[in-house]
Amino acid sequence: MLRDAVSAAAAAESLAAAGRLDQAGRIARDTLAKPVPPLAEARLRCALSSVLCCSGRTRDAAAEAGLVLAQPQLPADVRDAALIAQLTALAGLRGEDATSVTAPVLADPHRFDNRAVVAALVVWESLTETERAVSELVAQGLSNREAAARMYVSVHTVAFYLRQIFRKLEIGSRVELARIVVKRATPGAGTEVPPDRAHRS
Repeated sequence: MLRDAVSAAAAAESLAAAGRLDQAGRIARDTLAKPVPPLAEARLRCALSSVLCCSGRTRDAAAEAGLVLAQPQLPADVRDAALIAQLTALAGLRGEDATSVTAPVLADPHRFDNRAVVAALVVWESLTETERAVSELVAQGLSNREAAARMYVSVHTVAFYLRQIFRKLEIGSRVELARIVVKRATPGAGTEVPPDRAHRS
């Protein structure tokens, strides 16, 4: 059973990488319908997540990858494969909350495969151009009034965009937002924004 499951996982991964999505999905689903060892299950779900994402079923893809990441003590390569799968799916959802996945990767990128770090940065693009501009001004320590003046919009408009940003990134403060922006700009640098500046509104 173990050998069969491992072989099925390898086959599903290879087929998914080659773009043979129907076959990869069929093998993954058929094998997952039976009891399989945890490691083989994780690899199968990663392959299935890739298939679902490529098929446009991004929400289901994120869920499959999430099941993998919920398993304890994953080997680093499997963890990274699941992260890449989930981040790719979340990026496809455009605007879904993803910081709980991206923040640990961007906070300590050297612990992860480079593809996982790139995928985490791609999820940042779920913010609109205006939302990213507001985020970057806030990260510089500007108040809502100062950001509004820079952008030639009202203070109420900046406040609206900040609420949207907080919702999308699952955060609740300007300090958290500033840290995310700084980490994105200089991964692993450990740069902090002075709290007395980041708290301004």
